[in-house]
Amino acid sequence: MKKDCLIKIAVGILCAFTIGVGIYNGFVNDTFFTTSLTQVLTLLISLCIVFWATQYKNDQRKVKEHAEGIIEKVQILVTREEFFLFNPLGDKEETKKKIMANNRKISNCINVMQQYSKSLGFEEDVKYIETEFKEYKEMVSEHIEDLDYLSKTESRFRRFSENIDSKCDVIILSLYQ
Repeated sequence: MKKDCLIKIAVGILCAFTIGVGIYNGFVNDTFFTTSLTQVLTLLISLCIVFWATQYKNDQRKVKEHAEGIIEKVQILVTREEFFLFNPLGDKEETKKKIMANNRKISNCINVMQQYSKSLGFEEDVKYIETEFKEYKEMVSEHIEDLDYLSKTESRFRRFSENIDSKCDVIILSLYQ
């Protein structure tokens, strides 16, 4: 907070000093505001080039950042304990709702990742994630009524989680190569 205030004060003093020097030069130096056409054109061309350079591939960077956000969301969802730990003594209906909601979120994220994968070049990685998640989803769906079985197969569900998580890391690293 204090640092932020000091920066604002320093910027204000610098702006006031620059304006003061400009006004002083305007009165003292008669040729201060006279410019030639080539000087104006040079300035305009420089500004256009600088603007183009800063905006070049900006849209692609934003797409990569959004794709990275979706991938990170998948990582968060699959590394939660709710993905691989099931309480055999818990309420079956509530647990089923949570499992189905979590699976739906992950499926939606994978669908969005598939759309990005074509343009960003990580189709094979998304197919791997989709296959791993499909196996997980089938296993959970087959035994969704048997929470005891689901709780005993935690190691297998953890493996799915770790495989999907590590593949997401590979995708994120490949985005910025």
